[in-house]
Amino acid sequence: MSSFKHYAKQAKQRLKNDFWDKVKEERDFYQILAKKDIVAAEGLLVKQKQQLKEKIYNTNFESDEEFYLKVKQLLSANDVIVNPIGIEKLQLEVYEYLADKSILTNMTESQKQAYLLKLSRRYQQAVEKFNSETETPKIG
Repeated sequence: MSSFKHYAKQAKQRLKNDFWDKVKEERDFYQILAKKDIVAAEGLLVKQKQQLKEKIYNTNFESDEEFYLKVKQLLSANDVIVNPIGIEKLQLEVYEYLADKSILTNMTESQKQAYLLKLSRRYQQAVEKFNSETETPKIG
C-alpha cells in the first residue's frame, strides 16, 4: 500500500472513531482549567499537543513513556546487552530488545535505516534521562 493511501486510511479511521471529538473535548477541558490556573493548563496543553503529534505521526513507535520503561528495564538489568536496539541470539534464544521485528520485515532498506536512526535517537534520549534520574547528588 502506498504511503498516501496508508495515511488516508489512518485519517479515515480517526474520523470514524471520533478521534477529533475526543481531542476537542480534552482541549475544552484544558481551556476551562486555564481560566483557573494558567500555569498548570499551559503545561497540560503542551503535553496534549505532544501526545497528539505522537498519536498521529509516530505510529511505528509506542509512546515515549512505554519506550523509556523498556530502556529503564534493560539498563537496570545485570545482563550485558551488546545491541539494545537490535535483535540478538544467545544460546538458541532470540531476544528482541527495542526494534520491532514485525515492523522491520515490511520496510524497504531506506525505511529500515530511517526507523533505526529514529529508534537510536530515542534510545539515546532515554539513556540520558535514566542517567540523570539515577545519578547520585555529590555532597560537598
